[in-house]
Amino acid sequence: MKKGIIAALLCGLAVLFVACAAKKRAAKQTDITLLEWRLLSVKPAGGEDMIYPVKDSGQQATLNISPEGQAHGNAGCNGFSGKATLLKQQIQFEGIRTTRMLCEEGMDIENAFIGALQAADSYEISGNILRLKYKNSVLATFTSYK
Repeated sequence: MKKGIIAALLCGLAVLFVACAAKKRAAKQTDITLLEWRLLSVKPAGGEDMIYPVKDSGQQATLNISPEGQAHGNAGCNGFSGKATLLKQQIQFEGIRTTRMLCEEGMDIENAFIGALQAADSYEISGNILRLKYKNSVLATFTSYK
């Protein structure tokens, strides 16, 4: 009888350990707020094809979201800020404000980037890649940067 109780306790501990490890891995993979995200590609409103920022043309477009839901970053030329509401894999950006500098290059990327933030309704993270989506269509792709 003692052996049965010990075996049951060991099985229970093993199940608990595996469940906790899986939960920790899932949280680590899906927490959008822990990293700075750098824009890799973005789809302009009404466009069919993604466009890609040129790495040496001014500022790197970035997205940061605090655990409290404050969104900020650089849209390629101008800084931006606003609010991000997160619920599971759903996302909504509100009150996006930008500075008003005019850059000779990259305004197409910036306009598409801000448009993608305003249109996004969900996101997914796979490894170090973040995809903002609207109705399952990818609007923007980012890579994480620490």
